[in-house]
Amino acid sequence: MGTAQSVKLDYSGVPSPASGRILLIFMVLFTLILPVSAGAGELYDKGVRLLREQRFDDAMAVFHAALETGPPSARLYNSMGVCRFYTGDLNGAIDDYTKAVQLDPADPEPLKNRGGAWFYLKAYDNAVEDYSQAVRIDPEDPNAYYHRGVALYFKGDFAASISDHRRVLQLRPDHAAALNQIAWTLATCPEEKLRDGKTAVELAEKAMALQPDVQYLDTLAAAYAAAGRFEEAAASQLKVMQWLKKAGKKEALAESGSRLDSYRAGRIWTTESVVPCDRKKITDFVHEWRDTWASANLTAYGSYYHPSARQGSIQGRSLIVSGKKRLWRKKHPVKILLGSIRIERDQGQCVASFSQTYSASDGYRDKGVKTLLLSPYGHRWLILKESWRETP
Repeated sequence: MGTAQSVKLDYSGVPSPASGRILLIFMVLFTLILPVSAGAGELYDKGVRLLREQRFDDAMAVFHAALETGPPSARLYNSMGVCRFYTGDLNGAIDDYTKAVQLDPADPEPLKNRGGAWFYLKAYDNAVEDYSQAVRIDPEDPNAYYHRGVALYFKGDFAASISDHRRVLQLRPDHAAALNQIAWTLATCPEEKLRDGKTAVELAEKAMALQPDVQYLDTLAAAYAAAGRFEEAAASQLKVMQWLKKAGKKEALAESGSRLDSYRAGRIWTTESVVPCDRKKITDFVHEWRDTWASANLTAYGSYYHPSARQGSIQGRSLIVSGKKRLWRKKHPVKILLGSIRIERDQGQCVASFSQTYSASDGYRDKGVKTLLLSPYGHRWLILKESWRETP
């Protein structure tokens, strides 16, 4: 009989989530724990191995077989949740994590994993609650404090976010991501009373010393500006832009350039709580999205979607992209014509609707009304929901 392995998600560094510079990245970690019953345990181990190999459909099939072989366990439902998360089924992942929490309320891992899924759905209050419960179970877990601090930042509770990340440093003084996140908040927070350029520089420099990273350098540039050291800010930002250009990060390059312009003009750069629903920017966004679709550029096309985006019945950016990859192998877009774009604001989000005529390489053609729900993600818009209504 094999030894059962517990699957959990962990976040790699998230230096400045609201800046739009990086998305939350999840990694599967495996921790050896006590074995479970023979039949279910062997299947569970096999499922975990498949999950490690990113064979998600196969892993889920084995996990379902394990459910039929033995009694349900929190570890099994947690692992199924991880599998669903990676395939973009965030709501399904939340359901599985919830079952795991109900079966073992004393295990903080499903709570933290569910918090991550809530976060990607932008349900920040739910994410904070799950991380808070994890903290109550294990008050010495720096990861729970760190993740809660990120969720609090996105909620706009900057002071509480800083407090959580300072708690991380009490537990792990060498936590580069927490150092960097505090530095970013102190340098760019829209609440002037919380900004502290001098401390931001100290923390950002320490983060860079621990873990040299282009995103940490971006934070250091903002910190220099907040401290009035604009020449150093511009020089650092220029290095960031050189890296972004080399890496082909065009959208990040544009945002980085706006910060460089600010520093050269002797101005600090701060985040804004709401991204303006600018008609020209939204119109340009829609046409650029159309162009990547028409050219069947999968990478560029996917970059316009929120991680938890829904396109018809498909949810999750990864599933949307993989679906288009399969479709475009058989028939690719030939022409996509858009009518005038109507733009409305809806509770902090933008709705863009327009007539659309589509034709494909096999002769297929349709026309109708396309509606895109755009949600602010950092300092840009991403498609959160795409719906289509065919017209005669």
